[in-house]
Amino acid sequence: MVFVTGATGFLGSYVCLYLIEKGYKIKASKRAHSTIPSFLEKHANAIEWLDIDLHDFFEVQDALENCEAVFHCAAMVSFNEDDKKLLWKANVDITHNLVNVCLEHPNIHFIHVSSIAAVGDAKPGAQIDENCRWVHKKTSSDYAITKFEAEREVWRGIHEGLNAVIVNPSVILGYDERELGSMKFIHQQKNGLKFYTSGCTGFVDVNDVANCMITLFEQKITGQRFILNAENKSYKELFDLIAKKLNTKAPSILIKKSVLMFIVRILHIFNSKHPLNKYTVRAAYHKSYYSNHKILEAIPLTFTSVEKSIENMLTKKLS
Repeated sequence: MVFVTGATGFLGSYVCLYLIEKGYKIKASKRAHSTIPSFLEKHANAIEWLDIDLHDFFEVQDALENCEAVFHCAAMVSFNEDDKKLLWKANVDITHNLVNVCLEHPNIHFIHVSSIAAVGDAKPGAQIDENCRWVHKKTSSDYAITKFEAEREVWRGIHEGLNAVIVNPSVILGYDERELGSMKFIHQQKNGLKFYTSGCTGFVDVNDVANCMITLFEQKITGQRFILNAENKSYKELFDLIAKKLNTKAPSILIKKSVLMFIVRILHIFNSKHPLNKYTVRAAYHKSYYSNHKILEAIPLTFTSVEKSIENMLTKKLS
């Protein structure tokens, strides 16, 4: 029996699917208004859905009864400055509470989903690895700050005796029936995307992330963090691949950062919550290259290529 937070979310639902296929019984947290993905509804006998408050110590304590692991996938992703308090509650406070409850259960293993946003930068020309030190900058988003602080809660738990492992996925690619997350890349290209930015980042398939998390748990690897990244690609390369698969014209006009920042200022006059903001623009031009050497040395794994991930997204395959 294992406990999964964020089980109705993109990554959490895939983690549940792979756990079920491996024969695990699952207790899964969800919000009262959350929609359960259709592919999990087929496994009703394997999942006990719990409408609990993850901030409540005693509700979580009851949920962890008879569980041997917690897969903590629940998180809030937002780059809107108005969401600072919500991000702290969802990302830091919940992790703090889960760690405290798990410390009361010495045999429980805690698998925490962090982010590359919580990993530091490397020296120019070098790849970012697990040893890169995260530094709080004026340009750091509240999302990055809260993911870093949540990770610190897990490290605090590890120092107090918690059996925990941390994964830092890069941008996760995969099919989502709700057409959210990385599916937006597909929609942008279908809608005739003409412009591209000069940034570069890492990408990883959702199936690989779920499999890595379960394998790290089963091999009882603790006290470590692992960057999960299949390939580093520029956004231009990503959209070129999508265009190729869709047989559409790839974006061909490089838009300058200054122009996009000007557009952001105009947009926010009319809509302060527009998803295009100074943080998302900075990310679109930032060039980051991530190393996957540590995870490849730790467990047997062949990462899915970005091209194959895109094919699966277009053919609506779960794996």
